[in-house]
Amino acid sequence: MKKAKTRILLVEDDQVDRKAFERMVAEKQLPYEVTMASSVTEGIEKLDKLTFDVILLDYHLGDGTGQEIIEFVKETPVIFVTGSGNEEVAAQAIRRGAYDYLIKDADRNDLAVLPGTVENVLTRKRAEDALKESEERYRKLVELSPDAVLVHSDGKIVFINSSGVTLLGASHYVEIAGMEIDRFIHPDYKKLVSERV
Repeated sequence: MKKAKTRILLVEDDQVDRKAFERMVAEKQLPYEVTMASSVTEGIEKLDKLTFDVILLDYHLGDGTGQEIIEFVKETPVIFVTGSGNEEVAAQAIRRGAYDYLIKDADRNDLAVLPGTVENVLTRKRAEDALKESEERYRKLVELSPDAVLVHSDGKIVFINSSGVTLLGASHYVEIAGMEIDRFIHPDYKKLVSERV
């Protein structure tokens, strides 16, 4: 079975940089399906119509900055690839949701490491998605359990499933959340519970 191509949106206003990227993809025979955009406006239009696995984003674009595009990205990993080798710009990009940041140089070393960076980002995204899926399955399992499940922290209830809500005589979780757990333990068992918790 043939592996699906990685769908990449490259938002880059420099035609030479776009051509260098295309040449690198062709020479290395990378399994990429590349869509190009040369401005913030065009990048947002592409994001509105298509889905991508990774977005490669220049910081300085003719009609704005790559930061503006991050607002429209949803959950697609973003890698900033820019000539702005400024730590503040990199930190700002990461804070706004970028997965990574590469600095362009005259020798195009950024292109040499880019395929590895893309693969690392995709691996991280798959791991995050798998974790979310696992957490969601666990949440559903706990919520649908016929047994009462209660989680507490510092003696206060922080979670209780619907079976627990019913068992404690409430109609909704919010009636119980934040209450002291001791309130629901029979006095004869408080010492035993405190020793085991």
